[in-house]
Amino acid sequence: MNVFDYFFESSGNLGKEAVVGRESITYVELFNNALKTAQHFGKAHGENNYVLMLSENSVFFITVYLALLKSGNICVPLNPAIETENLDKVLEKTGASLAFISRKYQQRFSGYGFRVYDDESVKSWCSEPQEEEVSSTDNSFDENRLAEIIFTSGSTGEQKGAMISHKNIIANTNSIVEYLKLTSADVIEVVMPFYYCYGLSLLHTHLRVGGAVHMNNSF
Repeated sequence: MNVFDYFFESSGNLGKEAVVGRESITYVELFNNALKTAQHFGKAHGENNYVLMLSENSVFFITVYLALLKSGNICVPLNPAIETENLDKVLEKTGASLAFISRKYQQRFSGYGFRVYDDESVKSWCSEPQEEEVSSTDNSFDENRLAEIIFTSGSTGEQKGAMISHKNIIANTNSIVEYLKLTSADVIEVVMPFYYCYGLSLLHTHLRVGGAVHMNNSF
């Protein structure tokens, strides 16, 4: 199972909010916007691309992250304040030439020659009618496929990229949900960035149970 289908298995049509606070979006909006983004990106670039994600925690980040998972591409989320030396090493290891970058950070990466999509690109895609009917569940999808690469900070040596499959995310999410007994009534204050595995796990678990996240980027 594609982890996108797993997250929305019972929540894709919910009218309740998946994200609350300064930015908010309902489950059904997030589901449809991620599908539209997946369609547009997949149509242009196909599958199995390493795609950089450079953004603060935001609805933009969540939408793109889910879309990349659904489209069968590999998300590489990075700190938008990443040092040039570390970014060069990431590019050397992944060969990434595609990137989603928040408009506020684009000038910083303008010299790299990425094919860049930003907040406005995604907003434009999401405003268009659905091009074609997409099943929310793809039972033929190989869950052992690579979903994302999470890079360590490199604070004690050269940064390492942890290769995480769809199956890895599903297993980790199930374990946390069961241990913490999370439900759709839960709302989590997220201060950890989504380019860290801890921050992403908070998003994963609450999406799975139909809960909500509140993003606090002030720390």
